[in-house]
Amino acid sequence: MPADQQAPCGDKLALACDVAEQHFGTVPKLVVERLLYQGPASVQQLAAYCSSHSDQGLYNAQRLRRAMIVLIHHGLVHFKVAAPPVYYCLPDAVLMRLRHPMLIQQAQALFGDDGALITKRILHHGRLTAPALLDVLINDPTSPCTHLPQDRLEKKIESLKSALEAMMHNNFVEYCPRPLLAAQDTENTLEGMANREAAKQRGGKVGGAKRKREEAEAKLGKKPTGQMLGRFGDEEDEWGLPQVKKEHPPDKDKDGVAKADGAPGAAASAKGGGKAQRELRVNFVQFLHHLRQKECSEVVRRLVNEHAALLVDTFMKFPQKVYMVLPSEDEIDSESYCIPAFPRYSPPTRLDSVAHTLTHSEVQRRLPELIASLETSVPHIGSHSILKKMSSTNYAVNMEAISEALLSAQMECVLGEKFGVLGRRIFKILLNKKVLEEKEIISNALDSEAEVRKKLYRMKSTGYLQVRDVPTTADNNPMKTLYLWHVPVNFVKARLVNEMYKTLRNLFQRRKHEEARVKNLLTRRESGLTEHEQELMSKYQTVQDTVSYNLVALYEMTLGLEFF
Repeated sequence: MPADQQAPCGDKLALACDVAEQHFGTVPKLVVERLLYQGPASVQQLAAYCSSHSDQGLYNAQRLRRAMIVLIHHGLVHFKVAAPPVYYCLPDAVLMRLRHPMLIQQAQALFGDDGALITKRILHHGRLTAPALLDVLINDPTSPCTHLPQDRLEKKIESLKSALEAMMHNNFVEYCPRPLLAAQDTENTLEGMANREAAKQRGGKVGGAKRKREEAEAKLGKKPTGQMLGRFGDEEDEWGLPQVKKEHPPDKDKDGVAKADGAPGAAASAKGGGKAQRELRVNFVQFLHHLRQKECSEVVRRLVNEHAALLVDTFMKFPQKVYMVLPSEDEIDSESYCIPAFPRYSPPTRLDSVAHTLTHSEVQRRLPELIASLETSVPHIGSHSILKKMSSTNYAVNMEAISEALLSAQMECVLGEKFGVLGRRIFKILLNKKVLEEKEIISNALDSEAEVRKKLYRMKSTGYLQVRDVPTTADNNPMKTLYLWHVPVNFVKARLVNEMYKTLRNLFQRRKHEEARVKNLLTRRESGLTEHEQELMSKYQTVQDTVSYNLVALYEMTLGLEFF
């Protein structure tokens, strides 16, 4: 874990478990809970935990097998090759499911209705091959393409293919590695355990089941080879996910990549027992990077002007790809993370390329003036300018400096809610000046000395401000010591993030509580409700919409504080 990356707080992990339970059910929630709170585990350790922490009759090996395949399929659980393989969970990947509505909105803004439809279907299924995605988009009963006439359907298919190619080109949809070892061998191990349990219940010998289990465990201890590679076929199990087929591995090209039929950039192959395509997934880190760029543009619009923001937007339109980061082998035993450190600068770009891309005539006319303005504009005290000259002809937007200004503004906003206008003013003064004596703060705070001193010590008692002692004499005389007030930015940031996750979990629990209150009404909604029950449902829907909106908005702000 990077030095500036904070360990996940308890409320963040608890929220991830709640999200896993709502989206996938009880057994997947137990798997996520075990991996987040107690660290990486083998299949046997997961089975023991789920068995001891689930209600009687709820857990069995088959359900755990399905839960593992679902979580791996959606990219929430990963594994490292060991003896036996060790599984670990990524809390940020679990919590990113809260952003699914925003991901669809972003895709619609960037790639139109087709992009939103593609994003929605991939998020729903976790990962899909290109042919399977096209089949879902066309034949799903809820798809808008279902009832189109043939001529319009063909045009719609071409439009969807173009949108998918654009999303892949810009890295919003990417190829993903298959769950090679996990899907096949988790099934084998758990089937062996289930057979042994069944044999015990029948009172018969368990030698065959035990031998089968030991063989599966021995297989798990090996590195994945060509004979061990299972693949997802076209059939689906009762969870709606592709079944694992036991068949020969597909042919590979010279780079070792399985050949695909119908997938972009892949060749067809009918050998090896069937067709195999590489699967696609949504790259949520690229969506986060786009959100960060949008926030940076808003900061420039507020600090400089509209034309400067349009110019910054143009610089950031040039492609810049970011990817999800998986922990290295020695980091898996600590808190796992998957959101990387975002790029400090936009891609260095020639001015003539920017001028050619600009569509706003006023920005084109004022281009030299705006460049000079952005080269001297400093968004935050002590940071660098918004635009940096990388070479004689290339410029880049300093997104790190803009993000510092965004972070300061977000912290000021939250502390303003906690300590009022005076507390926000004091916090802003210390952020800008770095360190000040108490008398200097009082003179700049524009309020009475008693009120400022009262607010200062209240903020100090809660940890949002600190005092540094600087002796001016060798004997550390208190009368001749300087007491400098300052903001512990990293501590404040971590504390605010933890408090936001606590609030997020409270909102999530409130939504769950409201659902439990009208559970009976929800089951009888189609059969008809009385007037009083309809009124209760209307109030429930209003509360749900409000809580859901606040949940997504607060999570976006939390992401900005934690990662931007």
